[in-house]
Formats: sequence, C-alpha cells, structure tokens
Amino acid sequence: MIKVAAASLNQTPLDWSRNIGNINSAISMAYKENVGLLVLPELAITGYGCEDAFLMEGVSNDSLNALSEIFIPQGMLVAIGLPLVVNNRLYNAVALCKGGDKDQEHTQIMGFVLKQNLAMNGIHYEARWFSAWEPGIVTTIEIGNSMSPIPVGDLVFEVNGIRIGFEICEDAWVASRPGRSLFDRGVDIIVNPSASHFAIGKQQVREQFVQEGSRAFGAAYIYCNMNGCESGRVVFDGGNLIASGGKIVAKGARLNFGMVDLVSAVIDLQENRTVQMCSSQRQNALKIHENIIKLSTNIYSEINNQAATRFSQSSVASTQQWQFGQELENEETSRAIALGLRDWNEKTCTNGYVLSLSGGADSGLVASLLYMMVHYEQAEQKSPVPDNHIKTRMNELLDCVYQGSKNSGSVTLNAAKVLMQEIGGNFYDWKIDDLIDGYVERVNGTGGNKLNWHDNDIALQNIQARVRSPGVWLLANRDNKLLLTTGNLSESSVGYMTMDGDTSGVLAPISGVSKVRVLRLLKWLCNKGSEVTADNYVSISNLSAINNQQPTAELRPDAQTDEDDLMPFPVLDSIRRQALLQRRRPKGILINLLDEFKQFEQEDLVIWIKRFYSLFSRNQWKRERMAVGFHIESESLDPKTFSRFPVLNSGLKKELEEL
Repeated sequence: MIKVAAASLNQTPLDWSRNIGNINSAISMAYKENVGLLVLPELAITGYGCEDAFLMEGVSNDSLNALSEIFIPQGMLVAIGLPLVVNNRLYNAVALCKGGDKDQEHTQIMGFVLKQNLAMNGIHYEARWFSAWEPGIVTTIEIGNSMSPIPVGDLVFEVNGIRIGFEICEDAWVASRPGRSLFDRGVDIIVNPSASHFAIGKQQVREQFVQEGSRAFGAAYIYCNMNGCESGRVVFDGGNLIASGGKIVAKGARLNFGMVDLVSAVIDLQENRTVQMCSSQRQNALKIHENIIKLSTNIYSEINNQAATRFSQSSVASTQQWQFGQELENEETSRAIALGLRDWNEKTCTNGYVLSLSGGADSGLVASLLYMMVHYEQAEQKSPVPDNHIKTRMNELLDCVYQGSKNSGSVTLNAAKVLMQEIGGNFYDWKIDDLIDGYVERVNGTGGNKLNWHDNDIALQNIQARVRSPGVWLLANRDNKLLLTTGNLSESSVGYMTMDGDTSGVLAPISGVSKVRVLRLLKWLCNKGSEVTADNYVSISNLSAINNQQPTAELRPDAQTDEDDLMPFPVLDSIRRQALLQRRRPKGILINLLDEFKQFEQEDLVIWIKRFYSLFSRNQWKRERMAVGFHIESESLDPKTFSRFPVLNSGLKKELEEL
C-alpha cells in the first residue's frame, strides 16, 4: 500500500514567490501525513494562464531554477508542472522529483513527462505556445549542473516496484488517451496534473473519466486541479479526485477560499493489480518494458494505522459534498463568482468594489454575490470571528450608488435600499436629471432638430446610461476600488447594453451567466440560500423586492420591460446556445424552437430568430470592448477566449432567408 495525495493551489501567472510558497506549503502538509506520492497541478510553477508570456525569454529557465527552491523531504515523490524547452520547442511538462538523498540535499529531477494532447476547444489555445509530444518517444536533456542527462518524453517511472504513469489534463479527455499505453506497461498509478477551468456541470464529467480510467486500466488514478481565479478570466474549481479499483475513494474541496487544499488516500496496489490480471484487454507485448525509468530510492509505502485510514471501496473522503441537480448548479455558480471576486480584490491589491446599483436583477445579483463572498471567506477561517464581521467587511468592501432619473421608479429605489440594508455596504442615492438635461441642451444647441422621444429614442436612452459612468468611476478611483459592470450573457449576445454607460468598469462578474440563470439565482438566494457550511444556509430575504419586478432598463418615459424590447429570455437563451455551442444555422434553430416552445406561434419565433441574428451580427464591436468576465456557463461571449466573430460581416442575410 502507498499513501498518495493531490493538492490544488491558487496560483498567479509568473508570481514566482507566491507559487513556490504554495507548492512548499502543499509538500509540508503532505509530509505531515506521511504521503509517498504528491501530485500538484499542471504548470504549477508558472501558473497555467501565462498566455504569450510563456514565450518570453527565460521563462523556461526560471521555471527550472524554481525547482531548486522547492524542498522535498526524503521518502516523497512530487509531480510538479512547468513549461520546458526541448530542442528549441516549448512543451507542457511535468517533472517527477524526489527528495534529496543523504549525500544530496537538493530536490532531484527523475524525469520530465510531456503533454501529448493540447487543449484547443472552448477557451483553450494551448497550441499557440506549446508543441504536442509524440507518443512513445523518449529523449534526454541536460540542465544546470545535473550529473547526467535527464530523460524526457512519454515516460513511466518505477520505484519500490510501483509503476507510475501520466495523463496531463487534456490527455484524459481525448478518445485515444495515453492510459491505454500505460495499461500495456503495467502501470499501478496514473497521475493527472490538470488546470481544468470551472463550468457548470463539468465536475461530473471529470469524475466519470477518473473513475473509468481507474476501472478500465486497473490502476489507481490521481486527478489534481488548480483552484481560484488565477489570471482573471477563468475560475479553477479544484475538486481533486483519487480513484482506486474503479471507485472514487477521495474528493478534495471545490471552489475553496484557501491557497492550498490537500486530499489523500491509501491505495491498495494489489487490489488494482488483480484487476489487470483479470482484464480481457490484450496487452501489447512490445510496450511492456518500453520507456520505464527505474528510480533508486525508497518512498513511504508502509503506512501505520495512526498515520492514515484506508478507504474502503464504498467510502469517500471529502471536505465538501453537494447534491446533484439544480441546487448544485446554484452553489457552483455562487461560489465560482464569489471566489473570482475575492481573487481579483486580493491580486490587484485594491480596497474593494464600486457598483452602480439599479435595484434590478443584474446589479442586485452582483451585490449579493459579494455578500456571499464575505460569508465564504469567514467560513474558511479556522478561528472564530465577531458576529458583526460581515457588516464591517461589507462596509470596507462595497460602495453602491443608485442613480435615478425622471424615468426611474420608486420600486427600484426601494429594492436597492432594502437590499443594502440587509447585506451591508455603503449606499448613495444620486439624482442625474441635471446631467442628462445638460447634455441634451448642449446637443440641441448645435442646430438641427431638437431631440425628442419619437425620433431619438435610442439616443435619449443611451445618454441616461452614459452620464451614470463618470461619477462611479471617480468614486472608485478616489478609494482605490474596482468598478464592476453588470451585463449578463443573454443581453450581451444581442448588444442590449450602452457602451461607456452600463458597460463601464474593470470586471463583469456575471457576463458568463444567462438571464434565466440570473433570475433563478436571485430566487434561490432569497428563498433558500447557499449552504456556506454544513447545515448553515445564508439567504437574502430582501431580494424579494427585486424578484417581484419585471426586468426593466427604466430608460423611457413609458412602461418598458427587457423582454418587450428583446424576446422571452428562455427563447433568447435557447437561440444563443444553439448558435454558439451547436453552431446551427437559423433554419435548424427554428426547427428546434418549434419543438421546444410549442406555446409560441411560428411567426413569432421567426421574428425573434431574425432579431437575435440582426443584433448579434451588428454588435460584435460591443463585445470586443466588454470588461473582463468569468467563464461560468458552457459557452462564453469573450472574443479573446471563446466566441470569435468578425466585427464587419454580412449580417447572415443568406442564412436568414432560409427561414
């Protein structure tokens, strides 16, 4: 038997001190638990999200030098991810390192395994920086003052008779995963260092391939993931997994607010070897001894009863258990955005956030998630905190401004006020009619027709949104805080936003959340709330003042709702998903909508599809200018990482004619 562990880390791109500090903390925690093999995330030394900085001169050498700052005790193996140059090509590598022997104090590198399959779907663009390694190929490199060349490539390591192989993140997601070759080489443990970003429902898929990898290949499987908002756009959700005998035997915390989270388990190697003996899969005899590096070291393999507990096939160790279904999706979304907000505040060294709070759904959700962030932070503390800590922290963290015009109603003002009374934070009520009138007067003075609602509807709506921007920017700049924008995924897809108005800001926390989900989250936070700790639910009852409204921009003198301006949000979200994820043409979308929304007439569905594509096609320039946002749902509108569309285009005239 051997005790193994995986540690999720909250890293920052090229923050050498922070990243190495987290790695050393994880190793120290594992050492105290008598762990023999510790797995750290993909590209743990540099951080995963370095992007073009991976190509900057010296990054690979600095990563190798950083290994010398990592202390590994005798008796432990550690898998550490880093970028590595081989023959003037950059690779996504994992170094298997062991603690120094008696005559060598420093960490020793046993070899480098190189990633074979590069992620190129969704938000990923790994082939821009890395080359993919050819399966079955091994070479050597010389680094620093190494006494002998170090093996590099598609390697298996053998230590104390235990064989260890690797699948690096995307390697496990492809059809021809390396695990099949590892089975041929009699591997006992498959290690998967990953940097797998959060998306709703994604963890269930991970559990499937980890469990299936253990079952099909007759091996223990260790999956290790990053945690936190590493580089600004995506949130990693941790959730380390250890499987043995085809069963998940240990789960790490997901979306936790610490810097390091460790999960461990004791693996019965003989149990898995028996599975291999009984397997009906033919073994490729040519690969049995291929590329196996034997290590002359001893690792902890004898575990006493006081040091660890062996997990049976039916038991699962975990610091966090959420039920599947809609409640899990709500918890995931709330925690992912809250963790992203925490990391932005901490990593930018700012004093908090400023928010233009309209009393509507989107800004209300952003304010509520900041409140939940403080609760999650408090739950992470190991020592008791004062009862008034939440309100004190919110007053430090959040400034909210309601900026009403003559078109604003008492309902939204009251909703904003009562929300802030419950969650805390500083609330200001500013009137903006004098600013609007000043701009209108200036433009009327330039000649031509005077502005009026019949001829200049959009212009008069937009000026109300735009005059709200300078004041909140000034407030944010004065107090060294970050200005938040409140656009959601649905409305952004059709450009239902005012540039330099409600889009002004540094960060758009809910830009990856559909309007239907925004409304669902608000009801959940109001009626049930998040399970911050076991059986401790935190809800926000005053959100009822927002939930009882119809979403409205309040920019016209007459009654106005968002769905009247656009279309029913469930229809909009269905069109958007089919267009962005399934890449369907308008005609194919109509066929699906007729089956999905039988309550609507075909004529209305055609009008809404045409409206969606017309607005989507001509508003790409707006999406190019949106603030940075978090990737939350499966699709995204971020033109830098997911949804690339030409700014100048045909408007899909031919495709719409097919309707």
